[in-house]
Order: sequence, then structure tokens, then C-alpha cells
Amino acid sequence: MSTWPAKERLETHMQEFDRFFAAQYASYSLDLDFWRRHALRQGSPVLELGCGAGRVLLPLAQAGLDITGLDQDPAMLYRLQSLLPKELTERVSLVEANIEDFSLPQQYTFIFSPCNTFSYLPLSAAELALHNICQHLLPDGLLVLDLPNPGFLFDIPIDPSEPVDSFFEPQRGLPVQVYADQKVSPGNSQVDVLWHYDELQPDGLVKRYDYPITYYMRLPDRLEPMLQQAGFSDIRFAGGYNGQEFSRCSHRLVVFARRLS
Repeated sequence: MSTWPAKERLETHMQEFDRFFAAQYASYSLDLDFWRRHALRQGSPVLELGCGAGRVLLPLAQAGLDITGLDQDPAMLYRLQSLLPKELTERVSLVEANIEDFSLPQQYTFIFSPCNTFSYLPLSAAELALHNICQHLLPDGLLVLDLPNPGFLFDIPIDPSEPVDSFFEPQRGLPVQVYADQKVSPGNSQVDVLWHYDELQPDGLVKRYDYPITYYMRLPDRLEPMLQQAGFSDIRFAGGYNGQEFSRCSHRLVVFARRLS
């Protein structure tokens, strides 16, 4: 069993997180058609919360949408800026801010948050974020959140001795394996995951980088009143990117909500 790393070690390792995260998800495309379809249906302007290195943002900008990317990690935004083609610079704005208290000078027809980002927020921050998001939506604007499904997640035990993913990190040209230690709180309300990125060095040794993330688990019965109190209506939930009905066995929990006119 791995031990939770000391604060100093984590601070050093977090400086490497952007290159691992960007490389790990660079080829993930299962959700791209979903985001493109809804963004084009709603039209510009679009706001992505937790844009990272632009895995979703760049294809949407290439589809002709005016889009703002918001992220609290300056390293991620710097990476995205370096990847941004010149022909897209007029369509893309990047903002370093937190989801719960960002303040932008315009409203949007479509705001979305992919890849579990909203599940990083504890209750008070999530409530603030929803109120803030609602204020940044135009009347009849659409919010979509892509979240983990607690039922599906808890049905799949994680063995910390077995890799859950592997990829090639192009910046240093080295292979990486990913492991996870998972702690579930009483009542299954949150999951603390210590992600381990084992990078094979040129000398044959493995260097491990540790990243702790807490995921706050929320089912529709908890999300719906939060959304209503924030000013949303027409709230519905799906179990994946094809609009399938949500159930305990669904791979994802996709949340749709519109701002009250």
C-alpha cells in the first residue's frame, strides 16, 4: 500500500501534473461529438469550465464557435495557449479563475464542464458555482455537466497494485503507467483518490509522481434541488453521451439544465 505523500512532495509533483494530464487524455474522444453537437445547436458564445489544455475547446473553436476557456491552473492555460493556431485566436479567450467565483463581462448561450470537473467541488463551492454559472447564462441558455456516476464507480473496485491506464508522454518522450489508491467516505459521499504516475526514466528506473484528488459524489436527487435553488429549470439527467436513460449502471451522469427566463 502506498502512503499519502507529504505536502512538500505533493507541491513538487503538482508542477508536473499538467503534462501528465494533457498526455493521458489527449486521445480521449468519446465525448467530442456530444459537446460539438450541443454547442453548435446552442450557438456562440460558449464557455467551457475546466478547459485544461484544450482537448474539447480546440475542436469547438475549429467548428466555428466563439469560445471562452476557464481554468484555475495557469500551467494548463499556458499549454493551451501554445497549442492555439493563429487562425483561432479571434474565436478563443482564456481566463484563469475558479468556477465558484469567476466574473466575466458577458453571458453565454452554452456553458459546459466535461470530464468530472464539477465533482471536484465540495457542497458550498458547488452551490456558489451553480449560482455563478446561472448568472453567466443568457435566458434559455443551457448548462451541461459531465459527472461520474457513484453507483457505477463503486461497483468497480480498484486494485492499487494494478495499472488503470498507460500512455506515452511526448514532452519528455517517456512511457507512463497510472495507478490509484481509493478511499471511500462513510455514506459514499466522497472518494479520495491518490493517483500515481510512474514514469520510466531513460536509465531504466521508475519515478513516481503522486496527485490526490477528491471527488464529491452526487446523484440526481441531490443535484436537482441545488440546480433549482440556483435558478435553473428544465432539469434532466442522462446516463451517457447518447442520451440514454440514467440508472445505477450508467457509465456517466450527464446533467442538463436551462436558466429560467
